[in-house]
Amino acid sequence: LAGTPSDTDLVAKYGLSSIQSASSAAANVANTVNRWYIPDVFSWSTVEQLSQKFDFVDIASKTLVQWFDGLGINPKYTREFLEATTRANYAQDSVKLHGLAGAVSIAVGNSFRAIAGGNFKLFEGFLNHSSATVRLSTKVIALRKLPSVKPKWVLTASTGSSRAVDFGPYDYVVLAAPAQLSDITFIGCSPSFSPTPYVDLFVTFVSTTSRYPQTSFFGLNSTSLGFTSVLTSAETARTSQRPPPDFLSIGNWGTVVRNGTTEYIYKTLSLDYKSDQWLQKVYGPIGWVYRKPWKAFPVFNPRTTYPKVKPDDGLLYVNSLEPWLSSMETQTVSGRNAADILLKEVYGVGICYGNDVPTWTEAEKASKVYGWDC
Repeated sequence: LAGTPSDTDLVAKYGLSSIQSASSAAANVANTVNRWYIPDVFSWSTVEQLSQKFDFVDIASKTLVQWFDGLGINPKYTREFLEATTRANYAQDSVKLHGLAGAVSIAVGNSFRAIAGGNFKLFEGFLNHSSATVRLSTKVIALRKLPSVKPKWVLTASTGSSRAVDFGPYDYVVLAAPAQLSDITFIGCSPSFSPTPYVDLFVTFVSTTSRYPQTSFFGLNSTSLGFTSVLTSAETARTSQRPPPDFLSIGNWGTVVRNGTTEYIYKTLSLDYKSDQWLQKVYGPIGWVYRKPWKAFPVFNPRTTYPKVKPDDGLLYVNSLEPWLSSMETQTVSGRNAADILLKEVYGVGICYGNDVPTWTEAEKASKVYGWDC
């Protein structure tokens, strides 16, 4: 969707203007979001302020299909074709998730990037660079606000194998996890986090000696050409009595050689648990299976109000941004914003030492990131 598709069948079915209009709308959103990385960005005290600054209030308040229908885009193109990307990236249908999340999903498509050795190395690098004390396998179970002119915070944590331990008091606490999923008890205060539902996503990796998924599972004969990825839409289920697809997407993630035999690695995204029997129907003989159920991202219901960035004095909430837009990149930027707010309140200067707009040339802006290179 990054350019004009060359697939004549796609153009013939949905129309070139609809394809171009959708691509342009999604690209405009992506280009606006990318402003986060240049000095023209600003700190925001509320997500509503940020949404208004980026002119995203309207598209976040309606579903993707409502937005694109209003642009005159072929309804079937959004519901049949583009929905494949929203289901693969955010596990939500185009008729339900808000336009901002839908546009970002379309703009990203399947052009993912990864850090060699694992994306966790980025955040591990942040921690190592900061010289922070890292306490793994330690769960924060309570936050207690101490009454005073300038409130202090004490956190209580447990390792599971020993008694709970208090840490603090601290002037500030930065909460970087979904509040309603953290099981943290707040004592001496009642901060409002505007609860947000999260998607229960099931990720299943499987190895198989079959190069391609079983064509019979998809109602195709054995002579059909093999394929390594499958995207889905629920439009047929919405317009007929047929059940919706029982998975979101299937994709090949490479090969491994085990005991001298080449095995193909496939990843299945679904909204429910997939048994070994189901996997065998899809992939044929299977080797090892790895399943990861998790609360992947918020349910992107259309909305105009969001959780507070600062739910209480001295308490900053990084995940306030998630119902608006959720990704590793946006959460990193939200963390930067929390740090900027904290520094300005404590020292009177932000993350760029008081220079809110560094004097970078246009060429420098392309290679620098605000907050890290100033």
